[in-house]
Amino acid sequence: MTRKKAVLIVLLLVVASSLFAISYQFNHYTITNVTLSTSDFKQSNQFSYTLAEPFMGYDSIVPLSEETSIPEKSLLIIQLKNRFGRTRTLKVFNVSPDGISVWDERSNTAYRLPHGDGLADSPLVFDNMPEFKLPSVYIDKTELFSDANSKWQFKSFESPDTWLDVAISSSQDVIYERPSFSTTGEAISLQLEKPFNTAVLKVKDATTGTSIYEDFWNSETLYMPSKDGVYLYELQMIYKDSNERYRGNLFTSFSVSVDRPTSVSLRTDEIFQGENSFLDIEFANPDETFTITGFPNESHIFDTGAGKTAMLAADYRTTAKTYPLEITSAENGETWSFKLKVKSRPFHIQQLVIDEGIATSTKNDAANEEFAKIFDPVRETSFPQDLTEGDYILPTTGRLSTEYGETRYVNGSPTSYRHSGLDIAAPTGREVVATNTGNVVLAYPLTLTGNTIAIDHGQGIFSVYFHLNSMTVSTGDAVKKGDLIGTVGTTGFSTGPHLHFIISYYDKNLEPGYFLFGEPVTYNNYKNFLQ
Repeated sequence: MTRKKAVLIVLLLVVASSLFAISYQFNHYTITNVTLSTSDFKQSNQFSYTLAEPFMGYDSIVPLSEETSIPEKSLLIIQLKNRFGRTRTLKVFNVSPDGISVWDERSNTAYRLPHGDGLADSPLVFDNMPEFKLPSVYIDKTELFSDANSKWQFKSFESPDTWLDVAISSSQDVIYERPSFSTTGEAISLQLEKPFNTAVLKVKDATTGTSIYEDFWNSETLYMPSKDGVYLYELQMIYKDSNERYRGNLFTSFSVSVDRPTSVSLRTDEIFQGENSFLDIEFANPDETFTITGFPNESHIFDTGAGKTAMLAADYRTTAKTYPLEITSAENGETWSFKLKVKSRPFHIQQLVIDEGIATSTKNDAANEEFAKIFDPVRETSFPQDLTEGDYILPTTGRLSTEYGETRYVNGSPTSYRHSGLDIAAPTGREVVATNTGNVVLAYPLTLTGNTIAIDHGQGIFSVYFHLNSMTVSTGDAVKKGDLIGTVGTTGFSTGPHLHFIISYYDKNLEPGYFLFGEPVTYNNYKNFLQ
């Protein structure tokens, strides 16, 4: 080989080597196409450039320090293609106001690309970078999608004063269906990808559309309705990044079917004669019926709106002992058992002296028959809903002249009954008011008890007023707590002006003090309550 040929070959090799090296160059003179894609290539945005325009100042990329933490998995990649058909892949591991941080596996180096050409404002960045991704909310791994009222924005990397709207789509173009969940009473928790700043939760009865709850919400556990049924939950979450890179107002909704097992409880398991306890039944089906056995006094079950309840009333005639109670569901035969102890209460004995003429004219067979015919039936049935409004109030003030449950001797002879209420001695004409809201079921002048008023307060509770001087209400009237119903008198079988005041569960007369003050009214404490 001649020297001339050898030089030519060397020159050709140099040229070829140079051309080969040039084919692997990636700069603003050689890059013809840029593609931003997810790492699985399922989503991509393509950017094309003329050779006269640089791509994002690519020639000005800045190597990052060796201490830079590189994640094992990248969510986004940038693919570069040059005029020679060569490609170069850069893995995106951060997008910030400073630029796009990438990892170049070829050179095993981290770089930061300056912002430019709108690449950093691509929806792919917002959808896939964890810091900016539209936050997802889950219940039991089921995603709750944002509805059309939602709004999500990111601050532009290219124009820092501009907020970019992110399109809200339900389940990636799948027709949105409101998720439904069921619970037997366990707490329902949300799993959140991002903490929100403020949230408002609304709950509606799905059947009636009635709103039952609305409040700010600040925990992962949702409000649980007190009554079984199907409910619509509407949740609004407001987000604002502390770095002011994103903000949003997301709305989502879902339905919850609540069906808890029936629960029965006894409020208190020890009561005195003249006192009462309650059986509370929760989460029963609306038409489910129950029977109560083991207690000597009849008890009725009423709907409270949130459940069912039954009063167990022990009057002065109820034997002091422990009663085994059984509550049975007629629907499935399920039974709940309790023990209720009725404790003995000492009752006073009262010697009562009354004018023989008054006794003869007001307490005789005819008077008793009239009382049984007119008064007794009014407490046999009661309004099914509770009509009361808050605490019971004292109907009049005065001196306690007879306690509840006292045994009486009238003119030296024992009576067969105990005193059915409280006798409050007061001047004739003193006002008497309704102890609580209810319906007047009797306003009538009886020979035995004089001017008599009975008020039904619903669900078996009655208040009764004897010996009135005058009555200002009539049978059938509706009265509010505190309304004037009459005045103190001494009509009927009476030794002087006073109000004989009764509170009863149907015809079982109870200690009024428990309703008024939470304890019996006695000769020792009445000045604290009646005056």
